[in-house]
Amino acid sequence: MTPVQVEAKRTSVFNERMKKMPELFDAIRKSLVMQAHQVEIVPVPGK
Repeated sequence: MTPVQVEAKRTSVFNERMKKMPELFDAIRKSLVMQAHQVEIVPVPGK
């Protein structure tokens, strides 16, 4: 492959991957949402 072909291929692959970025950003945002956790405090016997 010539350097021009390599650059064209690199650019096209980069553009394809960038099209998927909004979907990936949405998945990241959903995984980082704060969630409430329920904690139960139980007395320790003998203390």
